[in-house]
Amino acid sequence: FKAGGFSAKLMGGYNQYKAVGEDESETVSSYVGALGAQWNMGPFMVGGDVFYGKNLGNFGFNTGGDGNAGWDTADEKLLDNTGFGWMFVAAFTMSDMFRFEGGIGMTSYELDNTNDDDTNSSWYVQATIAFAKGVFIVPEIGQLNNGKNFAGDDEPKTTYYGLKWQIN
Repeated sequence: FKAGGFSAKLMGGYNQYKAVGEDESETVSSYVGALGAQWNMGPFMVGGDVFYGKNLGNFGFNTGGDGNAGWDTADEKLLDNTGFGWMFVAAFTMSDMFRFEGGIGMTSYELDNTNDDDTNSSWYVQATIAFAKGVFIVPEIGQLNNGKNFAGDDEPKTTYYGLKWQIN
């Protein structure tokens, strides 16, 4: 959908396969639904996405958490994993030479028969600095916070910084 400076996208997918073991087999079903939107207002841009799904890791949807289905060894059955997440981005284009952008996001996964969620979050800020048409650098700093895993244990946090340069 597109109207003026506003655009929106609706996305979805479904996947199914059979996991075969020595004595049994299970059908692993995965699906994802997502909505994204962006609004450009002159030099400003805001946008975001939200998604929801089941067994997202098995689908190939990599969002940083453990989105795979699990296996209950006591009851010998498949455990589904339900996940959701969101992200928000804002940008300001000061001139043809300078653009500033920042974003935040979060994912959460819940495996059947567990009391805890696997949560993750991240943020970043960056600037695109163009020296000439097709010649630019992008300094960026951000953080990936892996939150807590299904057992409720703290996972590592990574702060990063870097600079990308590119000539088109």
